[in-house]
Amino acid sequence: MTTVSAESLSFEVEGLHIAAQAWGQADGIPVLALHGWLDNAASFAAIAEYLQQQGNPLRIVALDLPGHGNSDHKPPSGNYAIWDDLRIICGVAEQLDWSQYSLLAHSRGAMIAALLAAAMPDNIRTVVCIDGLLADPQAGEEFPKQLQRYLNGFSNQGRPPRAFDTLEDAAAARIKVMPMSKRSARAIAERGTYQGDDGKFYWRSDRRLALASPHKLTAEQWRAVLQGIHAPLLFIAAKQGFGQEILALSDARPKAFSTLDVDGDHHCHMDSCVEEVADAVVEHFLSQV
Repeated sequence: MTTVSAESLSFEVEGLHIAAQAWGQADGIPVLALHGWLDNAASFAAIAEYLQQQGNPLRIVALDLPGHGNSDHKPPSGNYAIWDDLRIICGVAEQLDWSQYSLLAHSRGAMIAALLAAAMPDNIRTVVCIDGLLADPQAGEEFPKQLQRYLNGFSNQGRPPRAFDTLEDAAAARIKVMPMSKRSARAIAERGTYQGDDGKFYWRSDRRLALASPHKLTAEQWRAVLQGIHAPLLFIAAKQGFGQEILALSDARPKAFSTLDVDGDHHCHMDSCVEEVADAVVEHFLSQV
């Protein structure tokens, strides 16, 4: 398959530089793509390139969320709780002049998409979540301990960043954190690392992304989020990923909720199931036009 070059976009939102990659005609169906934890916009390149070969009806704008890829890190006072990215995403949509748009999201990005769809129902047309939708709920009485983990984490950040001799070594380290194919890890590493003056490779991602959130949503809060989603939502569950576990956690479903099981791992949309996922994404988005 011929590689299709992505268009590089740049936004300034709340003092942060937000980088993005875009595919498709400017007047295509507007889609914001939100990647997973420690990934970046390259997470959606395989889907976008396949669709481009098929005559892509979508305008896919894949963000590097704050702290990832080529986007700025949060300021020292910031943190990476999933709801803290919502204003950034809304700011990008406003700069794109998109009053209504769809969401294509994976893993952590899918959790963010669920929050945004519930909070801004007039703006979100339809949603596709790939092997992610909600996080493990936390009992309300655990809040003080969670807050303690958050405070302790932010007060212990003295380690120097890890250096890698080659890009392949950086990709291999990513696989240890989150199992995926070498091809997928390489794509993430190519956009997510930089080469220092010493010739070694370093991850661009903000190391605070690995720290505890100040708060985790309870089961009741996640239930309210899911029931507050009015946009038609397609949940793509990877059989070797986390999809089945996520479905088991959810005892409340959005009003228009459908599922698709695919035979792949957590990053199925980047490698083993690109065509199946991409075809389902287009079908779902076109059904709401």
